[in-house]
This record gives sequence, structure tokens and C-alpha cells, in this order.
Amino acid sequence: MEQPSTWRRYKQAEAQFTACVSGQHQEENVFDQDQKAPQLKSRRQKKKKMAAATAAAADIGSPPAQTIEDDDKLKVYAEKLEQLAQRVADNATPRDIPDAALNVHRDVISLRKRSHNFFTGMAEITTDPKMKDELKRSNARHAYLIRVLEGILAKLAAVVATAGGRPVEKTPSSSGIHIPDFINMFEHLDSSTGESDNKTDLFWVEQFDFFSTPETPPETAPETPHELTDDDIRMMVYLFFEDFNHVRNHLQERWCYYWFDKVGSLNVLAALTSHAMDTFYQMENTLISDLGPKQRDCAKMLRFVRQLSQMKGGGAPYFPIPDRPVNYRRNDMNEDHKQMFCMLMTLVNQASLLSGITAHLGAQPAIISAVPALLLGIEAFLTKFEITILLVFCLQVWFDIRYIVEHEAVHPFDQLQTNAKRLVEVFMSYDPNILFKGTTSGVVAQYKGNCVSLMARQMVHVFQAKDFCLADHSLEYRKRRAHQMKLKASPEPLVLLKNEPVFAGLLDLRVRLSLSYCSFLYVNTTAIVDSAVHVYQAALAADPGLPAWYLMRQHAATFPEDAPFRLGLQEGLRPLEIFGHFDNVKAARTVESEKSMYGAEVVLRRFFYKRYAGAIHKGLTKFDRAHIARLVHKVPTSWKYKDMGGDKSSWRPEANLLWMDSVLTGLIEKSRILELDYFLLHDQAVALLKDLMEAFGPDMRERVGYQEGQPLARLESVLTCVRVDLAAATENGDKDREAEILELLVRVCRESGFDKPTGPELRLCPWGLEVPALPHDRVWEFS
Repeated sequence: MEQPSTWRRYKQAEAQFTACVSGQHQEENVFDQDQKAPQLKSRRQKKKKMAAATAAAADIGSPPAQTIEDDDKLKVYAEKLEQLAQRVADNATPRDIPDAALNVHRDVISLRKRSHNFFTGMAEITTDPKMKDELKRSNARHAYLIRVLEGILAKLAAVVATAGGRPVEKTPSSSGIHIPDFINMFEHLDSSTGESDNKTDLFWVEQFDFFSTPETPPETAPETPHELTDDDIRMMVYLFFEDFNHVRNHLQERWCYYWFDKVGSLNVLAALTSHAMDTFYQMENTLISDLGPKQRDCAKMLRFVRQLSQMKGGGAPYFPIPDRPVNYRRNDMNEDHKQMFCMLMTLVNQASLLSGITAHLGAQPAIISAVPALLLGIEAFLTKFEITILLVFCLQVWFDIRYIVEHEAVHPFDQLQTNAKRLVEVFMSYDPNILFKGTTSGVVAQYKGNCVSLMARQMVHVFQAKDFCLADHSLEYRKRRAHQMKLKASPEPLVLLKNEPVFAGLLDLRVRLSLSYCSFLYVNTTAIVDSAVHVYQAALAADPGLPAWYLMRQHAATFPEDAPFRLGLQEGLRPLEIFGHFDNVKAARTVESEKSMYGAEVVLRRFFYKRYAGAIHKGLTKFDRAHIARLVHKVPTSWKYKDMGGDKSSWRPEANLLWMDSVLTGLIEKSRILELDYFLLHDQAVALLKDLMEAFGPDMRERVGYQEGQPLARLESVLTCVRVDLAAATENGDKDREAEILELLVRVCRESGFDKPTGPELRLCPWGLEVPALPHDRVWEFS
């Protein structure tokens, strides 16, 4: 059974502590029976010990099905566990009881207490007498088991205390929802071993070792299906909410940092929120699958959802400070519900416009990849009249965000308008066809098809930017409706983008990715930039005092150190050697793919371009996450997917979100690759090659074969002609001619005016970020 992440780790910790205590008991028996073989560290004896511990743990098992008739079974289970712990306490030494095992046990008790408190509150507010009695009986059994577990913990901790030290106990949060739980929950859980009880299969952990090839898990007998008890279901659902609140709190913290402290990027927040909503969808499917067809009681689930709406988040300022607008102040709960209902109805009314906009576009995709899951859920609700848990959770996150940004939600819209207008202007100005227009040469004709494809791609982005970001196709319809209803106020254009910051942020990210990626394709359609860069580098080798070419340095930072492009930019090379590397760069473009030729930033940009600027809405899959990890951590491409830890069941939702936050922050904020202006770099390269051609006179223009209005691709041969002249002067020993050529190179590059910074400096080393490794449970190990 594939279980929710925290629920699975909770059951694993429960089973592991039982196995640990059983292992200590079996170790004592081994010493008693075999005094001649005390070396328990050998592989064979270790296997015997773990097999005996697993068998003992399976014999004890987990708490039995806790119904009224099974109270005696619960007492028997508790007595067995107490007897086993008492034997260990009487015979074990402090060194035999690892501190990590006690800490894991404390985490289990803490979770049980928080679940007990949660359902105690549920029993107090419920009006159903049958449900109230059932919750009270269940909580009484739960409280009894908590007391037993605390007694066992006290006995074992007393043994450890005799050595002069006691493990530091972690004080649980009073609310049960605290940011440190993000990191510290089950921090000592050992998932590197293969022990498992009859309910919890741990072999999935063995598939998640990212930096070493995992061992093949041993074959096991098929397990009998386990029937979930009512207490198991309640604990499972509570831990499901725990995962949700961890994700929700992190989003609130990030939005508060961005909005109030001006820290971070709107694009990162929008993509992170969209990724969290996709995570909710996976969590919902996993929960429904775990509950099984007999446990899908919508009435019970809605009670939990209503209770969830009363749980305060840890990051958002729920009660505004005095200097905030009064329209968002919430004096009491009734007023709060009225405000939320008003916001919800406004959002539903605005989200209904999305269907009309996409239907009006005809040939355009009905669902664009930048639409968040919330709007898609509302659209499904309006068409199919179904309310899913995903929609409720997305609405809760959206309410948190709207309470943070308040009436300033229009700021993301303003940023979107600026970038969308720039995309339309730039793409309409740069036609890829002019690079090879009228060319029939077989050398460059192979690139003409790429230009046609790139032009079509650019026009699609132009039309979508106009239709989704700049124009409001629903405005005329809403005006007619307002006139029919005799409303005096005129409808506001683009009202959805002005009031939905996540949608506006995702569209803005889509625009920036489209502009950056298409301009990158434009530059790499020809070798003009490569040619100009090698010309400049040759001039720099002749005169180290040459002003810096900032855009060229930023472009070079996107290549790995061992890439052919970077090899020609090394210090200590002579001009002729630098010119020789240009042929290697052109040859590498025909045999190497983008993944092997460029750094991680370029490949990740292409990946997120497909995700957020593609025509099909598709969330990140487990293969996508593993692929991103391979890029960031430079894992060999020969590794298989299972060796990279792609099993989604081993991903905790909060760790998944934190990891994606680091990747997006590294790509958008720290590397700043989306701010690299490739079109300006191309213009500077064209200007440099033209000036160099003119400096050498009419003979050079004739050799290059370029006139105004002709294909720009012919300028690539300027470097070839200069290299031929320089090589001839060197072979003939003509020092004057060689010095004259180098002087022309230096003078043209000095007069180019490239020494003016055009934007923020990019890092000069590819992906030098401290991005955390793949989040998986192998980091929780016994010390």
C-alpha cells in the first residue's frame, strides 16, 4: 500500500522502535546461548539478530484493530510491549540503547498526542451523538496507548541517564504545526536497513540512494492485505493535513518575505505556488488510494476540511496591523466568513471568464500551461459541478495569498504588462528569416528550416501574449451583459489577471521564459556570435587592456569549463590558436546536443520553458524531478531512473517544495539567466563584424560576399578571412603585416563601446549554487 509520506514515516518509526527494542532483547538471548561467539558485528550474526528482531516485532505487531470488542487485545499488546521494554531496561547497558531510537520514539509520541488533541477538539464541536461517542472512545484508547508509550520511554531513558547524560528532548509545539518540524521530524529515523513488519514495506528506501548504486532488495513473500482501522484512518488523515499545513506555511512565509520585505522574485513564487498545487493533487490521489473504496466517506472528509479551515497558518499575518486598509480587517469569525465568501464569489465569477477567453481563441490551446490548478479546478466545478479536496486546498492557499497582498494584487499584473509588450515588440522586430533570406548555398541552407520553425514559434508567443496578457476578449460580452442588466458601472478589463496574482505571475514567467529561450535559439541559429566572440578574444590576447565585453562574459558563463566554447577563451592562447578553436565550436554544434554543450542553467531553462510555456498543461512528474536533480548534481547520464531516486512515494511534500524552491531560486534569482539579452548580444556581434570588415577595406567586403540587405549569416566568414591573412603573415615572417592585423582587431574592438554594463552581472561559473540534494528519507539514520 503506497501511503502518504508523513503517515508512512510515522508507521516506519513505530515499527523501527519496536524492532530496535526487540533486537536488544534478542541480543541478550544470543549472549546467553552462545558465550563462545560474542562478536555480534559479523555479517552473519548481524543478519540473525535483525531477523530475530523483525520476527519479534512482527509477533508484537502494531496496535490491534481498536473497536469496542478489541479493548482487551489493546491491553495485551501494551503489556507485551511493556514486558519487552522492562527486560531491556533490566539487562541492557546505556551503550546498548541508541539515543536516536529514543528520539524517534519521542517523535511518534508527539504525533500521537497532536492527533489526540485534534480529534478531542473534533469531539467537542461535533453535533452528531454517534460520532461524538465514537470519537470519545477512540480518544480514550489513544490516550491509554500514549501513557504506555511514555512509560516505556521513561524506562529506557532512565537506563541511558545512568551513563551521565540524557538525550535532549525536543519540545513539541503547542499548536502542533511548527516550521522546525519541517526538518526535525523523524530526524533519527534509520531507513538504510531493510527491516520491515507485516504492514510497512521499506524497500522503496533502498531505491532512493542518489550517489551510489542501490543494492537489489531481497525477495519477500507476498503480504496479506491489511484492513485499515478507524484509528488508522483518522491518524492517516490527520498526517495528511500535517503535510498540507507544512506546504501551506512555507508558501505563506515566502509570500510575506516577498511582499513585505521585498525579498525574492514573483516568478519564483508563482511557479512555487503552482508546484504546490500540483503536489496537492498527488497527495489527494494517494490518500484516496490508501483509504480504499470502502472508506471514501465524503461526509467525514468534509468534516475534516471544515476543521482545516479553522486552523491558523504559521506565516501569514491573519489579523492585519493597524495601518492596513480596513476592508480586510476581520473583527470576528462571522465577518471573516462573509469576507471569504465575498472573495470566493468574486474569484469564481472572474475565473468563469477563462473558458470564454480560450473558446474565443479557436486555434489556440484550450488550456495553457501557465493556468494554475485553482482556476482549472473552478472551471471543472462550473462545468461538472464537483468539488474536490484539491480545489478546497488551493482555495485555502489563495485566501492566504490574497490576505497578504490585499488590494496591491495589481502589481504582478503591471509587471506582466511590461514584459508582454516587450515580447511582442522584440519578436516582431527580429525575424529569423533575414539571417538566411535568399541564400542557396548548401553550407547554410540547412539552417533555413530552423529559421522557419523559430519564426512560427515566435509568432505563437506573440499571439498568445496579445490574447492572454494584453487583450480582454470577454470585455465586449460583459459590456453587453451589464447593459442588459442596467448596470451603471462599466466592466473592468483584464479583471482576472488584476486580482489573481498567481496567474499573473505564471503568465509573466511564461513570457520571460519564451523571450529568453527564443532569443537563445535566434542567436544559435548562426555562428555570428561565436565568430565575434573569438575575434574579441584574439584582440584581448593582443592587448590585455581592452575594455570588457559584458554581454559576452555573461554568455560565456552559461557554458561548462570543458565546453569547446570556453576552451577558446582561456588565458595564454595566441590569436591564431583562438581562431583555430572557432572551427571546433562550429563542429561541436553539429555533433553535440544542447544538454552536453551547455551548462545546467541553459538546460533547466529549456525544461521550464516546456513546462510553463508549452501548449499542454502538465505538472512535474517523478521523471522530471529526477532529471532536474541529474542536471544540478551532475549525475552521469548512464544512470538509470531507479538509481536516481525517482520513486515519488519517497518524496515528502514539504521537502519536495523546499527542493523545488531552491532550484527555481537558483535558476531565476541567482543565475539570472532570464535577464541575459541575447538579441542585444547578437546586435553587438553583427556590429563588430561589420566594423571589422569595413576596417579591412573593400577587398574584405568582396571576399566575405556581404552587402546591406543580404543574409547576415555571411558575416561568419569575416573571422575566416582574418585568420587566413594572419596565418599567411605568420608563415611568411611578415611581422609588420601581422602587427597591422592585430592593431586593426584591437582598434575595432576598443571602439565598439561594449564596455558599458547592460544589466546585472551573471556568475562566471556554471551552477555554483548550494542546491540541496534530492529529499529522501536516507538522511534520517541512526548515529
